Amino acid sequence: MPIKKGQLIALSGNTGASEGPHLHFEFRDTRTENIINPMLFGFDKKVKDTKKPTISGLYVYPLDIKTTVNQSKRPLMINLSLQKDGSYLADKVVANGKIGFGITTFDYDDVSFNKNGVYKVQSFFNGTPNFGYQFDTYSFEDMRYINALIDYSKYKKTQQRVQKLFMKTPYGLKFIVTDENYGVATILPNLSSLYRIEVSDFYGNTVLVSVPVQYDLLPAIIEPEPLVSNYFIKANKDSNFAKENMSVFFPAGTFYDDFNLNFDVKNDTLYLHDDTVPAHTNFTITIDDSTYTEAQREKIFIGRIEGNKTNYNSTYRKENSFITKAKILGKYALVQDTVAPKISITKPIEGKWLTNVNTIQLTISDELSGIKSYNGFLNGKWILFEYDNKTKKIIHNFSDGIVSEGANDLKVVVTDNVGNSTIFEAHFFRSQKK
Repeated sequence: MPIKKGQLIALSGNTGASEGPHLHFEFRDTRTENIINPMLFGFDKKVKDTKKPTISGLYVYPLDIKTTVNQSKRPLMINLSLQKDGSYLADKVVANGKIGFGITTFDYDDVSFNKNGVYKVQSFFNGTPNFGYQFDTYSFEDMRYINALIDYSKYKKTQQRVQKLFMKTPYGLKFIVTDENYGVATILPNLSSLYRIEVSDFYGNTVLVSVPVQYDLLPAIIEPEPLVSNYFIKANKDSNFAKENMSVFFPAGTFYDDFNLNFDVKNDTLYLHDDTVPAHTNFTITIDDSTYTEAQREKIFIGRIEGNKTNYNSTYRKENSFITKAKILGKYALVQDTVAPKISITKPIEGKWLTNVNTIQLTISDELSGIKSYNGFLNGKWILFEYDNKTKKIIHNFSDGIVSEGANDLKVVVTDNVGNSTIFEAHFFRSQKK
């Protein structure tokens, strides 16, 4: 889409999920729709950056049940010492068996306070490249694989993004290049090893991390986290679990790695592990229940219970079975929603003249299954209402020219995801002559 200097291409606003008024733009390959790093199109000339990336954390992971790292069978954070040349030297890692590393890193430029991502990461084991990536282009289809690249469990618990420089099980993030061991380092007897990480920004500012590694069979002081279940998921195989009237089916490839699943049914609730394990694709939950009437079933969905909050999942019925597709592990149960959405207006308009206002604004909400649709009608003709997620308001602008001179009848219908509806009606006046 060619544009010219001085041409109006957008109006900056702060609706939707934005955190401030801004203009978002992308470079895309028109054939693949892959996004392309704008620095490759000359934007590096517009931004000055002389600062090296920052390494805020280094982590080491024992990758099988036999391996210990610094006498721990759990991941550990490794201390880093800043050297005179600006590189980092890590404390010695004493390990045996298969291990992997992860880092937390970001980059600042010279002209803003933005905490940017880094451009390139490359790790080496004993001088040989074993895991790396460079952000030149990216496919939206691969977006969810970011949950495999980071330590997802740590992210869910602490909001900290540790980028893992290894794959326990290979996954399809196309910009990653690894050796035949997928970045996993095997620590063998009678060998001292060196693990090195190079982190760079687009301008070539690079920071180095050196990690001395030594083999030793020291006994574990920190044992692995206790298993919460005897149900075992093989990531590359179908799995099906059932108890009482509830079941779940995980197709092969749902998860990135094998793991022990916590599965149970108690008090009409399905306990399906927790959301610290990411799912890449949908899995199927089925709950059988014949105790509801036909009218009640129309208002029932399978909800994910998160504390005091219930999250709606699109649910369909097959005889006495309620079935949903989900992508998040957690607690699930049948939920009945018989309460209609709410519609409110800050300043009543019934019988009022609205000549000096430009919009009609209503606040809409639904406490359980959530709003599925909203429709407005002015004098029987459909009108556009725009929804602002931040304020939960729908806004109609009179500038579209549909409003009539004099008397007008407004009707707004809001419907939730199980079909409960609320209608707001008002009669008002407006003169187009000011």
